[in-house]
Amino acid sequence: MLVELLYRFPSRKSLLEHRDEVIKFLSSSRGWSEDKAKFLVLQLESSIGLTDSFDTDSTIISTLVNNLKILKDSIKDIDKQIEKIFSSFPHNPISTIPGMGNITQATVISEIGDIQKFPTKEKFVSFLGLDPVIRQSGKSFHYGGISKKGNSSLRRLFYNFAVRTLRFIPKYRLKYDEMKKRGKHPKVILTAIARKLAELVYAIWKKGVDFDPSMP
Repeated sequence: MLVELLYRFPSRKSLLEHRDEVIKFLSSSRGWSEDKAKFLVLQLESSIGLTDSFDTDSTIISTLVNNLKILKDSIKDIDKQIEKIFSSFPHNPISTIPGMGNITQATVISEIGDIQKFPTKEKFVSFLGLDPVIRQSGKSFHYGGISKKGNSSLRRLFYNFAVRTLRFIPKYRLKYDEMKKRGKHPKVILTAIARKLAELVYAIWKKGVDFDPSMP
């Protein structure tokens, strides 16, 4: 939204000269009210800064925004191509997991290849680097952070997937809230959920069954 705004009005001067259009554009965007849009314009009016007599700033901003728009359009085109190719793939049951979009599914399948090469869920989780590090001190064992070994791209993907599933899978939302009440850091909680999701993906893919809310 802000990229589109700066594409149309690439300078403070331009924004103020077209304030009515700016307010109308912003107030029509998600999360923006007319009062919020007017407040932004008011802030621009009272802001202190150097006058860009030669339009240098607007030229630089226009160049950067144009490059961003080209990149965003390219990403959209690539996503469309991925979905087109992916639609020809055979059905994989991990697609039934709530929040599992086509891009996420395509990435997991292409990176893993054959799930059968992992004899256990522990091996699969370890491949993602989401397995906990165990430290031994005498006869005591302590669980630290994750190993962060293996496929870092998939590890990030499962972390982002964990964030998304909080909206789609109630038990993970409940797990998040319970761990947060115990004082756990959000990143630690989401990493734990990412590990549970990895185990879920493994079980569903390995067994060839659809998602069931009762699954652990």
